[in-house]
This record gives sequence, C-alpha cells and structure tokens, in this order.
Amino acid sequence: MKKCEIYAVIVAGGKGLRMDSAIRKQYIEISGISVLARTLELFSRFKSFSNIVLVIPEGDMQYCFENIILSQGLDGKICMVSGGSERQHSVMNGLKKVRELSFSQKPIRSINDSCYQKNMGEYSGCWNTKQNGDIAYVSDKSKLKIVLIHDGVRPFVDHNIITRCIEGALEYGACIPVVPVVDTLKRKDSNGFAANLVDRKNLYQVQTPQAFDLDLILKAHEQALSSGISATDDSSLVELIGKKVFMTSGSVRNIKITTKDDLLLAEYMISMGTKGYSY
Repeated sequence: MKKCEIYAVIVAGGKGLRMDSAIRKQYIEISGISVLARTLELFSRFKSFSNIVLVIPEGDMQYCFENIILSQGLDGKICMVSGGSERQHSVMNGLKKVRELSFSQKPIRSINDSCYQKNMGEYSGCWNTKQNGDIAYVSDKSKLKIVLIHDGVRPFVDHNIITRCIEGALEYGACIPVVPVVDTLKRKDSNGFAANLVDRKNLYQVQTPQAFDLDLILKAHEQALSSGISATDDSSLVELIGKKVFMTSGSVRNIKITTKDDLLLAEYMISMGTKGYSY
C-alpha cells in the first residue's frame, strides 16, 4: 500500500425514512455515541487513509461539525461536503472532493513552460496537471489512487474487511465485500402467491466499503450521470461500463442500521464487546 494513495468517502446524506425517527438515523446514539461518530472513528483509526471525506445533508454542516467531529476529537481528520438529492449524487460529490484532494498545488507560470518541464523532469510522464490561474494542480500518476465508498450507518465494519477491499481494488480495480444469502428465496406472482423457489447458490448480499480505482469509479459515475442511469450500488455502475468487480468476504456483523430493530441489534453487539475493529 506504500505506492498508492487511499481515500474514503463516507456517505451519510440519507433521510432515514424507514427509521421513523425525529432525527436522522446517522445521528441516533448507540450506547451514548452516534452511529456516524462510530463509523468515522473507526475509519480514522486506519492510518493508511490520505483523507476521509464525509458527505452529509447540506443543512447539517454546522450540527455535524460541532456534535460529531469536534465532540469525538476528529477535527483535522475529516473533510465535509454536502450531499445531493439522491445517494448517487452524494457519492459523486464525495468523489469530486477526493479528486480535488488528490491534486497537490505547485505554482508554475504555465503548464507547458519549458522551465517547469525541466525542473519536474524526474516526474516526466507520471504527472497529471490542470491549471487554475497561476496555480497548477499536480497529481503524481505513478501512484495508484484507491477510494473506498462506505455507508455512514455501517459502524461495525472491521479493518480486515477494509484491508481486503483495498487489496482487491489494487489488483482488480474494483472490489466489494459480500456475504452469502442464507435464507430461502421465493419469487412472488402478480396475485401475491409464491411462484417458484429461487436457487440461492452463488447469491450474495453486497456490503460496503466498496473499493475502486479512483479514475474508474469517477468514469462510471460520470457516464451514469450523462446517461440518466440511477443506481444505489456503486459497483453496478462499474459493471455497466464493462469492468468486472471482484468479491471478497464481508461479515454478518457489518450491519447497515436502517430500522429500529437494527438499533436494538447494534446495542446488543456493543454490549457483547463488538466495537468494529477486532473481530
């Protein structure tokens, strides 16, 4: 991982309608600490991240900064951006911020300036530049850039899953954590009756974080946006542009907190000593 830059986009821009709560589900406390704070604290412990971008509803910036980031001592570790009307738009906002953060500022007179080329000759062919006034934003293309996209309401993902996803993205360009489907599956007909049994062999539930080469996932999102394609799963957009997605093992403990029953399960997991970093 030394020859790559690793970023995380934590998506917490949802309304949480299924929770039926007066406050958004990401701010609900579990054993005295909010769901989102637990997720951010877990990712902040992973030292390989260059930056962590948090995507939240536009009107929640001040609240989140004061009650989540400052209260948990995460100031300076988290960069906030506002979300969009749908999850896909929120993820794109986070990816755009990662792309911005992945560029370093180097003042030059002109991108094509021969003096610049001479001074930066050692990086010839390895640097991307884009100009903004008198500043060129320079990105070291000799380093792979990996971004992990994670649900802010999955506070129990462990570091082993994160590591496997990063390694999978480095090797294959895209990697997602999954768990096998264990329940019996039935297809329903138009009248509400069981139509037939669905073979669960080779069926898996997809979790997050989903890890991607930064350029690849940006391309997938940009093409989906221009084509009017909507999806709640980022890996599906990658598959739509013809790229295969590698699957690695997730965990049944890596739950997504969506309903009040999930909150009860989360409270139980914490009471049993499950903190998210040591499965």
